[in-house]
Parts: sequence; structure tokens; C-alpha cells
Amino acid sequence: MGWSIISSDDIEQAQFTKPMLTTVALPKVEMGRFAVYLLIDRINGKHDSVTTMELEGHLVIRESCVDAEYSSWNYTI
Repeated sequence: MGWSIISSDDIEQAQFTKPMLTTVALPKVEMGRFAVYLLIDRINGKHDSVTTMELEGHLVIRESCVDAEYSSWNYTI
């Protein structure tokens, strides 16, 4: 039995915890760039609707994940 803990943002400190934290790395520069462009458009009255943005992150597997085979959530009834 075991638990898995996953965080987002892949901060540097995640690799120094015990156990090292599994995380999803997000494209922060691309997110920031899009936010600035969107803000400028809104200030200039060019954009006033809800915007959806899809970016691809990637999973950084470290020590805080257990194999699904050994997970406490893997029950057979």
C-alpha cells in the first residue's frame, strides 16, 4: 500500500525534499508571455471575452509516486 503525491510547477525545491517530489513542469515563460499579450489587448479594448489556452506540461517523476500495482487505491472486488 502507498500514496502518491504530485505537485505542479516543478519548483527547484521539489528535488530536495524527502522523498523527492514528483511534479508537473509548466511552461512558465510561455504562460507569462500570453498573459502580457492578453493584458495589453484588454487594455486597448481589443479583447473582452473569456480566453482558453492549452499548453503542454510534462511529468517529472521522482520518488513521491508509487507504482499503481502497489497503490492502496488498486482494489479488486
